Amino acid sequence: MRVNLSKCKDVIRKELALTDYFDETEVEGLVTAIENKIKNIDSNSLVDVEAKINEFAEDFGNEMKLAAAIEKRNALLAIKADRRIYKHGNSTNNPIEGLLGFLEDSRKTMEGAGKGVNSTIEGWKSKYVGELKARLIENDLMDIFKSDKLEKEIFMEFYEPGSSGSKQARKIRDIMTALKQDMVERQNLYGGAINFLPEHVKRQSYTPNLIKKQFGPARMKKLTHFKHLSPEEHTQTFNQWKEFIKPLLDTETTFKDSDPDKFLRGVFDGIMSGKHGPIEKVSGAELNTKFYRIGSLAKRISTQRILHYKDGAGAFEAHKAFSSEPLSASFISELDHGAANIGLMEMMGPTPETTLKETMNRMEYEYSRTGDEKKLRMLQNNRNRVLTALKFLNHEAKIPDNPNMHTAVGAIASVLSQAKLGKLILFALPDKAILQSTLTRNGLTGV
Repeated sequence: MRVNLSKCKDVIRKELALTDYFDETEVEGLVTAIENKIKNIDSNSLVDVEAKINEFAEDFGNEMKLAAAIEKRNALLAIKADRRIYKHGNSTNNPIEGLLGFLEDSRKTMEGAGKGVNSTIEGWKSKYVGELKARLIENDLMDIFKSDKLEKEIFMEFYEPGSSGSKQARKIRDIMTALKQDMVERQNLYGGAINFLPEHVKRQSYTPNLIKKQFGPARMKKLTHFKHLSPEEHTQTFNQWKEFIKPLLDTETTFKDSDPDKFLRGVFDGIMSGKHGPIEKVSGAELNTKFYRIGSLAKRISTQRILHYKDGAGAFEAHKAFSSEPLSASFISELDHGAANIGLMEMMGPTPETTLKETMNRMEYEYSRTGDEKKLRMLQNNRNRVLTALKFLNHEAKIPDNPNMHTAVGAIASVLSQAKLGKLILFALPDKAILQSTLTRNGLTGV
């Protein structure tokens, strides 16, 4: 079915008052998304086309208005962050020393301009992991949580509270959900727009080697290190993986208006490569709003979950088949990630990297205008040191291109996560040593 939308932009502007919110490019993105939606309307129900177009337009319009409101708020947060970074950068005679001190908490810059990013992140980590530990001990659930004896029951509780028949699993679920919800609310306070879903308390982290072993060719069954699949093997592995996972999924929530096979192929390729692209483009629904600009931490943490399962049993089957981390370790990793996001956005705004770069640009301009050649050269020659320091804090250094290193770092991080239930001092030093090794292995400059 073909639909002529040549006059749709004017209608959208008039009916949804988009002119107060969006420019021509953004309206064009909205029209494209609606057109892709219309392609999936059942041709046997053409009488409903007009009603469906209106429904789609209203839904997308509301979504874009929300994004515009978030962007305005986040712009104010970015201004506040810029002032904070600028103050630290000029707290000493050496701007690089000031900026690195802001990120890494040198005593000298903390005395001059207040606490920095790393100490803020570690404070949030201690808070959340400490609260998890305290609540588990209070309810005599620490050993059960660490042993992962009730993994399946806890997954069932995520989807249907009370369905597992285990009071202990229900209580662990309540503890995990409460902590995650508090963390989501704090991330939203500092710039995010996360839709909290109780069944997604734990992030979906799947290991390529496990998928290769279970669904790949026979030579992968005893896989002990990374091996490439041929194009034919990659397709065969995908087809077998797809047949396994598709019956477990809530198809309406997961695929929406996308082609299921294309959607799953995009997800599969992302898992196997470790580099996840914009899956939303499969359905043509990725809109051009400033909130979703590249480099936005707020955008990254607000991305909707990709795979939605029918029930806890299905989610557990996928976890067991694809994830190398037990539930306990992966949840502590989730707390670590959330705490880092909170700390970064609290101190550096919703787009930390962009704000840091823009602040350094402003400092360079002022040094050139005032003729301070020494500071100008310091900043120009050492920008990469500052940006690399940020990579340690925003998880980028934890995603190496080398698949073997990716797996090794993940395994060590899992051990560290478990250790944090015992001693909360195992935060910065071991992590930083591991990440420095990862950066060096992948040819990145360390600090």
